[in-house]
Amino acid sequence: MFIFITVITLITLWSQSIVGQQQSTNCPKQCFTNAPVCASDGKMYRSKCEMEMKNCGKNLTIIDMKQCTKDPGQCPKLCLEIYDPVCGDDGKMYSNKCIMQKRNCNKRPVKIVDKSFCINSTRQSRNFEDCPKSCLLTDKPVCGSDKSLYRNECVMRQKNCGKRINTIDIKQCVQETHPCPNRCLTIPDPVCGSDGKWYLNQCWLNYTNCGKIPAIIKVSKDQCKGRLN
Repeated sequence: MFIFITVITLITLWSQSIVGQQQSTNCPKQCFTNAPVCASDGKMYRSKCEMEMKNCGKNLTIIDMKQCTKDPGQCPKLCLEIYDPVCGDDGKMYSNKCIMQKRNCNKRPVKIVDKSFCINSTRQSRNFEDCPKSCLLTDKPVCGSDKSLYRNECVMRQKNCGKRINTIDIKQCVQETHPCPNRCLTIPDPVCGSDGKWYLNQCWLNYTNCGKIPAIIKVSKDQCKGRLN
């Protein structure tokens, strides 16, 4: 009888060990999805996959999201990297509400307002301030009187705060006729080179072939086959 009980106990322990190994084997090693879930340990995870990966072997379940998103006040300790942009009444855009609260912890409470408020604030700083604190990332290249190209006028003012840099003719910065220009704009004005290749514009022809012998020059378009890619 004793031997029978001992055998049953060993079989039970062996089966439990096999189940445990299977559970650990089935745990994901990598996760790529971004679908936040709230787990029964009260923590937020980027996805169900991440929950299972970080708690391999534990019997965690997904519960109501509200259990994990209770308002922590103005000073949350952790924030998920979820892009759900909000505009604060301080005129700044934040990746999400939690990050807004965290960055303004122990400061004047910042409230969420319509996104147009932040966009208009940025435009005003671009139009009227000599030293804007922030700029919209729009691509409207301008040439500064320092002969440098800038992404847009706001960026030019931001990088030259306190200097009297004004916008001038864009051609002053492009240097299309220079044999070795420092920079070129991506403005399509196709030209055909004497090597039988198409170039986006004259400046790119000069830039790409700087220092080559014999020199590559602009020729009649009928000497280039096909189209510019």
